[in-house]
Amino acid sequence: MKRRLFFSGYVHGVGFRWTAQRIARKNRVNGWVRNLLDGRVELFVDGNPFDIGRFLDELQAYFIGNIHAIDEADAQDIPSSDGFYILPSK
Repeated sequence: MKRRLFFSGYVHGVGFRWTAQRIARKNRVNGWVRNLLDGRVELFVDGNPFDIGRFLDELQAYFIGNIHAIDEADAQDIPSSDGFYILPSK
């Protein structure tokens, strides 16, 4: 299962990417996360549905006061990766 999400709110400068990477590795999901120049964070995650759900639940709980909106986009064209990485801003 692949998901591509965009997080809006107070998500820059609060350790969002590093925390996402730590939680992703703990939950054994693959993908990446990066800051966007418009103030959002883009996240791509790949794995089994249960692990992805657990990862996203934990990430949202950690940043409960910071995330104002989550939008989803098509992720099927994004190649899978091994591990979870922080990419340069786009």
